[in-house]
Amino acid sequence: MNDYEKATKAVKVVHGILDVAHQATKAIIESRPLADAISTYDRERSIMLIQKFAEKDERFINTTFPLTGRYVTHEQGFYDDKSDDVIKTDLQFLILIIYFRYAFEYGKEKLVNIAMKKIFGNTEENINA
Repeated sequence: MNDYEKATKAVKVVHGILDVAHQATKAIIESRPLADAISTYDRERSIMLIQKFAEKDERFINTTFPLTGRYVTHEQGFYDDKSDDVIKTDLQFLILIIYFRYAFEYGKEKLVNIAMKKIFGNTEENINA
């Protein structure tokens, strides 16, 4: 392997690391309101955030339900009689769901790139995609 090939391989590795870091950063930014709601707890705001994020991520919540047994919903009134501990736990669970969604989307994107390389070969367009 010559120096050019080594440098190209190193750039691809670093690019992959940066892709993962970028996805993690996006997940952290999106989940920030939930983390803030846990640290500065306000019951009404927390319930509103749970409903907002539960509606957005309903598919991922339903996917993880058999594994976690955790039911988080966007139904009005569901959290009226729930304790503050349940609400805080659901906020934390939704943070995990956001991370799960970004990991899933990143993995799906990587699978598409692998399929493109298998179908069309290692063209420059596929490598840099």
